[in-house]
Amino acid sequence: LEVLRQREMAEKKTRALQRGNRHSRFGGSYIVQGLKSIGERDLIFHKGLHNLRNYSSDLGKQPRRVPKRRQAARELSIQRRSA
Repeated sequence: LEVLRQREMAEKKTRALQRGNRHSRFGGSYIVQGLKSIGERDLIFHKGLHNLRNYSSDLGKQPRRVPKRRQAARELSIQRRSA
């Protein structure tokens, strides 16, 4: 039983040494035909293809801040009753 256990541990150790423990997070880059980037070139997408469905060119950009005096007036849904 001890010999079998040592053999199993040795096999486990060799399997662990064969496999690297660093994982590359580079998923690749893809050229999206039909979507144009700046100019006439096709769009280059650096994220995974499963993220392409919810792609937006404004992704990651901060929306422009509108000053309070230029904001549209909000409508109040509460009706005031007279005293």
